[in-house]
Amino acid sequence: MDTKNTKDTNELYNLVIDALEDGVWDWDVPTGQAYFTPRYFEMLGFEDNEFPATYNQWITMVFPDDKDRIEAELQAGVASGKKFVVDVRLKRKDGTYGWYSTHGKTITKNIDGSAKRMVGTLTDISDIKNAEAELEKSRLLIEEKFQETNKLNGLTVDRELKMVKMKEQIKELESKIK
Repeated sequence: MDTKNTKDTNELYNLVIDALEDGVWDWDVPTGQAYFTPRYFEMLGFEDNEFPATYNQWITMVFPDDKDRIEAELQAGVASGKKFVVDVRLKRKDGTYGWYSTHGKTITKNIDGSAKRMVGTLTDISDIKNAEAELEKSRLLIEEKFQETNKLNGLTVDRELKMVKMKEQIKELESKIK
């Protein structure tokens, strides 16, 4: 094995990981043990290795309303041994929740094809999710204003129809009087 190539590959790997600004994880599925890069911890507001790098610890950080969905999506990824992408809210050190997207890929499989070892990344998508929430608020406000406008337009149309009917009734009365 060429040690210069190995050194160059490791250096390239470290440079790419640093450039990503994402966290990287490595998960031994049967044991639940994991490795999180220092950036992974930092993204959640923690110091390197400040919490145990295990699946059991990680799942406690998932937003309570999301746990069932997240566990089902992860288990589907583990069972299929295929790539997966999961958007998840994780609790930060300061107690707030941020939105993250985790992309995972099986690199070692069990005999049944399920994942034995997976690796992946963690990307902070909080800004995107916040922008989506603001867009949804705006959409709902526009829809509400549209409904109000339609009600007002309906009143105007209704008033105009009544005026036309009244004019017809007046003409009818006038014709009877003559």
